[in-house]
Amino acid sequence: LPPELLLLSNMNFFELGGAQIDTPIPDWLSFPSMGYLGLTNCGLLGSIPQSLTQMSNLEGLSLYANDLDGNVPVDVLATLTKLTFLDLGNNQYTGEVPEGLNALTDMKILYLEENGNLTGIVHESYTTAWTQLEILGLRDCNMTGSFPAAMWTIPTLKSMELDGNNFLDVDFPLENRSPLLERISVSGTRLTLPTIPVELAQQHPSLRTIDMSVTEVGGPIPTELGLLVNLTNLYLYETNVDGTIPSELGAATSLVELAVSQTNLDGTVPTEVGALPDLIRIYLEQTNILGPLPDEEDQFCKNQESEDGFDFWTDCDEVGGCACCTYCCVDEEGCEEVAEQ
Repeated sequence: LPPELLLLSNMNFFELGGAQIDTPIPDWLSFPSMGYLGLTNCGLLGSIPQSLTQMSNLEGLSLYANDLDGNVPVDVLATLTKLTFLDLGNNQYTGEVPEGLNALTDMKILYLEENGNLTGIVHESYTTAWTQLEILGLRDCNMTGSFPAAMWTIPTLKSMELDGNNFLDVDFPLENRSPLLERISVSGTRLTLPTIPVELAQQHPSLRTIDMSVTEVGGPIPTELGLLVNLTNLYLYETNVDGTIPSELGAATSLVELAVSQTNLDGTVPTEVGALPDLIRIYLEQTNILGPLPDEEDQFCKNQESEDGFDFWTDCDEVGGCACCTYCCVDEEGCEEVAEQ
């Protein structure tokens, strides 16, 4: 970064992406009037300099996809009390997430995801400090402890992304959750729910993504999920879910992806689900689901020429063949791509 930038003393917005600077953030970087600073995928090294503490008007800071390391610099970040957006994802941060981030009481969107050596707990004090929080992205860190149930009750919360952490448990309260939830991603965590709560559909009509894959959740798929007309992605693979796919799920008319592979599901696939208008990714392999599949032209196969791609995996022999599967699977032999006809 050229120091001549300092001549732009009244600059309030600066964004640079993919520049491959490959140096530390310069310690002269300080613009008191700056409202947003974005330096993404620039190969930045080291830590965030103390000079950023002089950016008292900073509301947004994105340093995503660099090589910043060491501990999360709470001594710098806690001084930026106007921050509403902070993205430190996909860096090399280590150590514990500092409780001092609770000083950022205006925080709405926080991403720390893909820092694989970031440890520690989600502090209970965050729940009372971040009363305006909308998105919390902690995917693929190495965090532990019990995830505070009160985090789900922040009234503005829209997206919770906890996938791929080592929480001792993720408590999911059945009452007082944010009514604005659009995304629940808890894949690979120790989710404490024994079954998928019907309250998801009854209390959260805005839900677009439910990802409870690779957890111990079990029981049947609630018929009430069909009430979620905004639901686009349903991930329940590698769980203990059983029973049949409910025909009522066919009322979730925005569904694009249905992933229920490696579960205890059985029975047949309802024609109402096969007829979903936008369904282009279907994963049914390694289940007890039997045929015949609803794969005629007006069912699963209708979208196989979609511009957004088409992916359909199943146990072809078990279901009696598949007209448009992209992968056929056999338990002992794995899955093979189906040659185009």
